[in-house]
Amino acid sequence: MKEFVRMFTLVVASCWSVPAVAIETDHEPRREAPQLKGVAYEVVGTQYVQGATSGKDPKGVRLGSKLDLFLTFDGKELVGWKGGGLKAHLEYRTGRHSAGQAGTLIPSNLAMYAPEGTENVIFLSSLHLTQQFDKDLLMLGKINVIDLTVGGPFMGFRGTEGFMNTEFVTPVNGVLNPVWIGAVYMMPGTPTWTLMAFDPEDRGDVGPSGLFRTGFGASVAATVPVALGRLRGRQTLSAAYNSQEAIDLDSLGQITEPPTNGRPIVGAKRGTYFVAYALDLFVAPTYGVFGKLTVTDGNPNIQESSFQLGLSGKGLLKGRPDDRFGVGFYQFNVSNSLRRALRGFGIATNRAERGIEAFYSFAVDPNLSLTADVQWIAPGLAGTPSAFFPGFRARYRF
Repeated sequence: MKEFVRMFTLVVASCWSVPAVAIETDHEPRREAPQLKGVAYEVVGTQYVQGATSGKDPKGVRLGSKLDLFLTFDGKELVGWKGGGLKAHLEYRTGRHSAGQAGTLIPSNLAMYAPEGTENVIFLSSLHLTQQFDKDLLMLGKINVIDLTVGGPFMGFRGTEGFMNTEFVTPVNGVLNPVWIGAVYMMPGTPTWTLMAFDPEDRGDVGPSGLFRTGFGASVAATVPVALGRLRGRQTLSAAYNSQEAIDLDSLGQITEPPTNGRPIVGAKRGTYFVAYALDLFVAPTYGVFGKLTVTDGNPNIQESSFQLGLSGKGLLKGRPDDRFGVGFYQFNVSNSLRRALRGFGIATNRAERGIEAFYSFAVDPNLSLTADVQWIAPGLAGTPSAFFPGFRARYRF
């Protein structure tokens, strides 16, 4: 059973969401490198204490640290390349993560688990060229999907700010790997379009060799303003397709049967997709409600559907404009084909994993924030009691 949870969380770590709008304006490097005009950097260190203190075989809180280095090279300042540039994201992570604790399927602390899904690792998660065309933006190279969710306004923020649980940072969709090589093209307007074309392989720790050898991927997202009574916000419709071949989940039950006529025991199925709708509404100038619904093909996708609902933002308390807060509910529905197959191996799963997360970040100053976080999770494994995950996070921007 423990082996299944580990396997499932590793698969989850390779399937993230298409961002509604790929904007990094709130987290652009703002410090210029000494004696080097045209180079900007940002260094962020985050300390975590988080883990399961109740539920099935709780392991208690675990200590972990993450260091992020963001670099931006201005092409015009350095080589006279108008509108061009280069961006890089180097990550270092050490300590222990809480993924899989108490029978949970979805990592409760994404920043300590992804993109690589391992502990004590250093890796280059993003290295891509950028080209600004008036208002449009092109990104080309190695891209970290988690970075593209930073634009908010209520979900995202890499898990180093805001929510910690995967489903509120960048919900699983079973189509995109967390790090891939490809292109993103953004066209602001009404609607704002975000187009992606990518190699479907996970490129977290490998280079560009064998691009598109196993297939291709594409996605599209359209975001438009929305008004419901006095509430203002935005809504996004997105879809993605991955042509990569994967296991036909309906064929897994054949593993217990001997092969016939030399045919493979397990079948293969090419292509998976998802369609998602997201809604963000401001109920006050600095915070609001959010909701997202994702539906997939369910085979070979390990997910049938999911949804998230919550309230988040900044400035809830008078006199504390920079404090961030949030509370949300999520439900991850496991693929019906996968559930049927697992029953043949004696592994029973619930139809869904559900969870609630609440956090409050106290902004000590513009560079330091302290966050208290609590999560209640009803795990996806059948017969597994609900688990409680308390956590603490300290984030410092050097």
